[in-house]
Amino acid sequence: MRLSKRIKAFFSKQSSRASTVFHHRSPFFRHSSSVMDNFPPELICQVFRLAVEDASSTDISALLAISGTCKKWRTISTDDSQLWARINLSFTSLASDLSRAVAFLLRSKRYPLTICLDLRDPFWDFDEDNHRFGWQDMEAMMRMLVIHADRWRSFTLLTDTWSPIFTFLWYSRHVTSMPLLETLSLSRCNIFLAAAGQTFQPLALRQPISLFGGILPDALRRVSFVGVHIDWDSASLKNLEHLELKYIVSDVAPTIVQLQRIFDLSPNLNYLAIHGAIPRDLHDHSTSLDVQISLSQLKSLSLGFLTPSDATKLFSLLNLPQITEIVLDDISAILTPDTIHDSTPLFQTLIDRQQFRFQDLQSLQLIGIRCDTKILTTFLGELHSISTLSLSNMPNDVLQSLGILGAETRPIGPEYICQALRKLHCQDADPEVLIAVVRSRADHVGLQPLEKVSLEFARRPAPEFFSTVYKQLADLGIIVIQRMARASQFSTAPSSFV
Repeated sequence: MRLSKRIKAFFSKQSSRASTVFHHRSPFFRHSSSVMDNFPPELICQVFRLAVEDASSTDISALLAISGTCKKWRTISTDDSQLWARINLSFTSLASDLSRAVAFLLRSKRYPLTICLDLRDPFWDFDEDNHRFGWQDMEAMMRMLVIHADRWRSFTLLTDTWSPIFTFLWYSRHVTSMPLLETLSLSRCNIFLAAAGQTFQPLALRQPISLFGGILPDALRRVSFVGVHIDWDSASLKNLEHLELKYIVSDVAPTIVQLQRIFDLSPNLNYLAIHGAIPRDLHDHSTSLDVQISLSQLKSLSLGFLTPSDATKLFSLLNLPQITEIVLDDISAILTPDTIHDSTPLFQTLIDRQQFRFQDLQSLQLIGIRCDTKILTTFLGELHSISTLSLSNMPNDVLQSLGILGAETRPIGPEYICQALRKLHCQDADPEVLIAVVRSRADHVGLQPLEKVSLEFARRPAPEFFSTVYKQLADLGIIVIQRMARASQFSTAPSSFV
């Protein structure tokens, strides 16, 4: 167990004990003693920080336990601005969160803020006109938060509808200085609006707005827009290292020229995710596809495509000399599950064209791809440096090819494809096929066995714990993952296993 978790458990126990004593009006609560009473305040403060160190968590129970245990702890904690610098507002507990946010903003003094607004209805209400969180509610939040914009270090906004996003863009355009902002994530969590043929709704709020009024936050390095558009011509996107553009409705998505401008202003971009109909003029016959967009420092590319031809055309635009990680995701499997796209032409193009030689590629994720097995196996056979492979919602034939001698699948090449492979992750694959692959590679003389193998079950139940199959998986050291929580509708990627 991590130290921070052990500390949180300790504080929860202390808080419960103190509450019980206080309920019985015992004088012990006012004069309680603890081992920590002998520690200097500076050390106690460091322990408190460890208890709340997980910046991605919205759980403030440890913090409330700390400040509510005794007078000494409350004094020490309220004097430490760092402890109160995470502002979390949730749709399900908005009233209490707002009152706490006011107190947190006060106690955090001038410390940089990490803000997360999760305004999604748990029942996935996408009704723009009748959603229980409207622009008026967002306006009240922005009036509270925007006066602290010079302290924003990270800002995350998750919504079901567009009006809260529009309100954020509208009010933040008057900000004059954002010297500390490093991370911005805005998500309209309804990917179905990005399906082929869709146009932006609501039409009355289609107007693009300049991000932060066009100012350039000097520290901004990470930007994620999911279903969110801005005025791309005056975008405050510069010197980025991480950029995600996902599920943006095609008629408000950036063009090739606008994308190239963003890339030119971010020469150190090392991570790029493009999911959906982006750029919007990719299929415009008047647009020249002879242009080459060089991303000289890009290490990781995640490409979610509506059709394989989209991916082929986008690849033809990109020059990726330093690429080491690629994710290919056929997102049409979610948007139009009744339509199956054959990605064979995409992979045939990647094989045939010299510009797509991925000699240094180390990691590959394939999600929902349907392709001729021999073509895909040939593609995998050219990835001599690949050490990490993830197959999610893929035909078992692809997985099976990893354990078959090359002569059976290809006329030439090494005996086994992906000979440098060390880590393998599969989602919803046949356990028995995976078992056979792991055994085959382990038994082959001269081929190093896989170091880490995991099998995740997201759409089907995992084998019973005492079943023969589960025992075989365990004996081979294969990690079994059962995804219990409902997956996010705008993220189909497998769980991290690296």
